[in-house]
Amino acid sequence: MIFYSCFIVLVEFLLGGYKFDGRRLSERISILAIIIISLVTFFRFDIGFDYASYFKYVSDDKIPSMELLFLEPSARIFIEFSRIIDFPPALIMIYGAISIVFTSSAIIKNSENIPLSVIVFLGLFYLSTICFIRQGAALGIILFSYPYLKNNQFWKFFICCAFAVLLHYSAILVLIVYPLYTCFSYRKLGLILLISLPTILIALKSLPILFPWLPYVSYFTTSENLTGGNMAKYVFLLLNLTGLLLSWKTKDSEIIKFFEIAMIGSFFPFSLGGHIGGRIGWYFMIFICIALPNLLKRYPLWYSRLCNAAMVACFLGTIYVSSLSPGKKQYTPFQTIFEVDLKHPVFKE
Repeated sequence: MIFYSCFIVLVEFLLGGYKFDGRRLSERISILAIIIISLVTFFRFDIGFDYASYFKYVSDDKIPSMELLFLEPSARIFIEFSRIIDFPPALIMIYGAISIVFTSSAIIKNSENIPLSVIVFLGLFYLSTICFIRQGAALGIILFSYPYLKNNQFWKFFICCAFAVLLHYSAILVLIVYPLYTCFSYRKLGLILLISLPTILIALKSLPILFPWLPYVSYFTTSENLTGGNMAKYVFLLLNLTGLLLSWKTKDSEIIKFFEIAMIGSFFPFSLGGHIGGRIGWYFMIFICIALPNLLKRYPLWYSRLCNAAMVACFLGTIYVSSLSPGKKQYTPFQTIFEVDLKHPVFKE
C-alpha cells in the first residue's frame, strides 16, 4: 500500500501542472505523470491476474499449442517476438504500451480537463487493464475512438473496433455502442435503458445454448465459477447514475448519451456477475474517462475536486480490498522485474 500511496500522490503532484478547471500551467510537467504510469506498467512483476500466465507463454516451451490457438493472432505474434528476443516481460510491455499510448492520446486530444481524466482512468480502469492485459490494450483503442463515435464517423470508429478485436475478441461487443449513440435521441436512448436490463439478461443467458461454439461463451454458464468485481459494480452504478443525473441537468445531449450507454454497461455485472459482466461492461463505460471530466467543466470547481478525491479513494480502496484476499493478492506487494531472477521467477500463489 505504501508504494501505491506514493505513486498516486506523485501522479497528483505532477498533474498539478494543470489546475482542475482545465487551465494549463505546465504541460511538460504533467506529461511526466503519464511517464510515471508507463514505467509502473512496463516494469512491474507479477502484478495482475494474468501476469504469470503471460510470462509463461514466453518462458515455457511446454505450453500446449492448442492453448495458444485460442488466442488472437496478434497475441501469437507478440509471444513469438518475445520468445525470439528471450525476454518474457516484453509481452506485457507491448500490451502495456498499446494501452498507455492510445489511452493518453485519447485523453489529451478530447478531454477538457486532462488531469481529472487521468485520475478517473486510474481510479476506475487502470488496475483492471494491468490485470486483464489483452483487454486492457483493447480498451485503450476503444477510448481512442471517442471522437469518431461522437462525430458519427462510422468507418473510423469501425477501424478502431477492428484493431481492438485483433487484441481481444470480446471487443467486438463495442460495435453495439455505435447504433445506440447515433441512431437514437437521448430521450429514446433513455427508454432503451429502461428495458435493456431484462433483454441483456435473457440474451446473454441464451448464448451458450444458441451459439456454443463462440469464443468465451463458456464463461456465461454457471459452471464457470469465476468471481471478482462484486464491489466495483456498485461503484460504477452509483457513479454512472450520478453522471446521468448531472448530465440531464445540463441538457447536453452528447454527454447524456454517453452516460446512458455507461448505464447500460452497469447492468452487465448484475446479470453475469462482477467478473465476466464487469469486463463486458467496460466497453460501454470506458468513455466516461472523457465524458465525466467534460461534464464537470459545466459545474463549479468543487465538483471536479470531489470527483478527484473519490477516484483516488477508488484506486487505493481497490488495492486495499485486494490485499485482504485470502488467495493470491493481485497488487501487493509491488515488485519490479529488476528485483527478481527472470530465468527462475517465483510467482505469488
